[in-house]
Amino acid sequence: MKPANKSARAASAKDSPVIVLNDLRFDEVTPVSECGFGLLQNTYAGGRVGAAVNFFGGLNEVQYWGTLPMHMTRMLFMGNPASSYQRCFRAQVVVDGEPYNLEFSNTAHYPFGYKSHFAIPGRGVEFAHRLTLLNDALVFSVEVLRNEHNLPLRHRFEHHDHCFNAAPGRSRTGWEEGVIPSGWVMTVKDVIPDDKWEELQSESNKLNEVKFPGSIAQGCKEGTIWIALLNKGGLCMRSTTSGRQYFTGREFRGGEHASVLLFASSREEMMRRADELEKKAVSFVKAKERDYKRDLAKAPRFETGDKVFNSMLACAPPTLRGLFVEDVPGTARASSGGYWVWGWDTLTCAEVHLLSGQVGFARDVLRFYRDTAHPKWGVGHQFTMDQPPQVRIPMAYSAQMMYVIFLYQYGIHTGDRSVWNEYYSFAKRIFECSLAAINSSGMGEGPALWPDIPSLCGHTGNDISVFNNSIQYQGMRCIEELAAVLGDLEIAVKARGICRLMEENFVPTFWDEKRGYFADSVDSKTGEKRPSYPAHALLWMTSFLSDLVSPERLKACASFLAANHMTPRGFLPYPRWDSSFDGDGNQTGQIWPTHDMFVTRCQAVAGRQDILEGWIDSSDWYWKQLAYIEGYSAQTVNDSGTLDCAGQKMNFFGTKTTYMAFLTGCAGLHFDSGGITLSEGLARPLKISRVPFRKAVLDLSLGGKGKFARRLLVNGKSVAGSLKIPITLLKGKVDIVFERVEKNPAHPIILSLYGAEIRKVGVDRRGGVQAVVFGNTPAWLRYYSRKPATVLFDGREIHGEYDPTTREGKVLLPLASSAVAIEIAG
Repeated sequence: MKPANKSARAASAKDSPVIVLNDLRFDEVTPVSECGFGLLQNTYAGGRVGAAVNFFGGLNEVQYWGTLPMHMTRMLFMGNPASSYQRCFRAQVVVDGEPYNLEFSNTAHYPFGYKSHFAIPGRGVEFAHRLTLLNDALVFSVEVLRNEHNLPLRHRFEHHDHCFNAAPGRSRTGWEEGVIPSGWVMTVKDVIPDDKWEELQSESNKLNEVKFPGSIAQGCKEGTIWIALLNKGGLCMRSTTSGRQYFTGREFRGGEHASVLLFASSREEMMRRADELEKKAVSFVKAKERDYKRDLAKAPRFETGDKVFNSMLACAPPTLRGLFVEDVPGTARASSGGYWVWGWDTLTCAEVHLLSGQVGFARDVLRFYRDTAHPKWGVGHQFTMDQPPQVRIPMAYSAQMMYVIFLYQYGIHTGDRSVWNEYYSFAKRIFECSLAAINSSGMGEGPALWPDIPSLCGHTGNDISVFNNSIQYQGMRCIEELAAVLGDLEIAVKARGICRLMEENFVPTFWDEKRGYFADSVDSKTGEKRPSYPAHALLWMTSFLSDLVSPERLKACASFLAANHMTPRGFLPYPRWDSSFDGDGNQTGQIWPTHDMFVTRCQAVAGRQDILEGWIDSSDWYWKQLAYIEGYSAQTVNDSGTLDCAGQKMNFFGTKTTYMAFLTGCAGLHFDSGGITLSEGLARPLKISRVPFRKAVLDLSLGGKGKFARRLLVNGKSVAGSLKIPITLLKGKVDIVFERVEKNPAHPIILSLYGAEIRKVGVDRRGGVQAVVFGNTPAWLRYYSRKPATVLFDGREIHGEYDPTTREGKVLLPLASSAVAIEIAG
């Protein structure tokens, strides 16, 4: 990004700052505001710390997630969202004795902060200034770009003492000098009173009795943190009678200089980091920007014909990195707002990390959730603020299959099966514990993992949740594969049996014929379907769900969702007429990206290009305000016009589901242990490059409407008879061209074979498909044929289903760790 020049619309000493909202350019990946800050508010994250900056450049919120009790607010300092009077560590520069607020021009917004420019033409000075969030600190830096008259300069903070958030039970010291040589130190202590502590424990136990039975950790009752404000060479402080404080650094005339607001959970940690940051703060800032550029260079590159959406997709991986808690590897805050570490936010959509160069983080996730698992109840959903964190609320066992799915996806993307071996015993434990809750039809019993209060959706404690069981099925397919590969045939056979039961009973259990959609849950005692219909019916995490629910069923879901859930900004969690809608005034009345993978997959199968385009339009609207939403309030029919939390762009779950909804729903790109399958998707031309898959790097050109291939080329060579690419072609640099068409092919074609490899495929002279396939476990072959086809497996005929209306067939191939020739003769 080029610095501002004399002709740029930079703020000057003669003019008041120009305030323009939602004035962002997306010519390149990083959003830039040419004039001013560009947003009503933006939030940034650096692991344990978070900050919100207002449109006029002042800090509105400063958060730190240390060892304070988790029931206390993490908000430590607060400015005023509308008035610049209340100064919260307002960064300034003193030019030849005269102070200036640092104004904004040509401002680049990163997940971890901003870089902007400020020129004072009349004084001959120009600066680049930054706010950079590290894991435990806010670094304010000023770089002198021009100082024509060699004027003396200083960095200064203007701060109102009453910006401190004096929450109930919170106390603090004043700023103390001399604790560190380079600045000032404050301590903050939070204590939960005994009566409040007992009340919190009682409330938590009631929740656990219904949803998560057992004795669960409550976290600390009190805690102390240390806060330091420092600058190399020290800071002098002047206080006023009104509580206004000025912290001014040493003089400089050129170069780059940094002041730091540091947080620590012990005095020793604070002293060590203060010494390190005094010497290296500017280096840390440079490293953060290098890491950002490296993340962009490693991750896939998107050309969708929409530069706003290109930016949204490309910025997702570094946005996720901004929430990694670096001192607790494998953890991430669930958002830049008010959340600490939550299990499902981290464990869902492992593929985003594996596709974008964050393999090390993914490996740490597997270790953290295994090592912190509750000895009785297993994988954690919510964690305490202790060091190390402890499980406060565990997941239901069917939902813990998310860990198994994460492990499976790690192996299929990296090709590193040694990690499967390392963590298999824990995955097996999850599987074995889940068996106690699985009934004779293969369904896992228990209340839904989401929403937080499932009783609002009719759950009573005697529940079978469609959401949980969609996770369970995918996990069962994954553990079956893991067990088979690692030689644990007993577990593979058990998991296989549950998969076959679920395939037989899932739709009859949950499908409401009258509504043409899935019921949220059924009563585990009576089998009665509850009349509630969630957009998040299936948590689409793997391609295996395509084996559980037929394309025709997905088309019916697409119609129901379009008629009952769709709004201009996304899809409601429940229809407005549904008794579950807005029951809590929160989750059940908001648009969530949680269900976007399922929604976009349904619409793609149904060929609803208008809805897929609308989903991108709504995503654009969010990203023009730099938001990967957690939720968006939709209690009213007409749109509110503003985000719930302006600039709250960093929601871990929402960022990942948006990314994967595009890849699976719009791009029609599906990964499994057998490779890559292409399917229906967005008709507009799409290009996705630098997609890693094991030892291959893929560049894809996709487009056209329909589910068949007008052209499917791999490195210029045609692939005929299959939409699953032979695994033998996925080596090194791979160029894939997939041009879709609606016209039915003359010969049969393999539409999907998830969980198995196609090693060779072609169309013979008689118009049949010949292929060599390999799989460790049985796999469903779904194929198209103009007439009922004969399917030969190793020379013998095997029977399955064929629908003459759709001209699609489905048959289970009894694969068992061997390569087999198959033939589809139509």
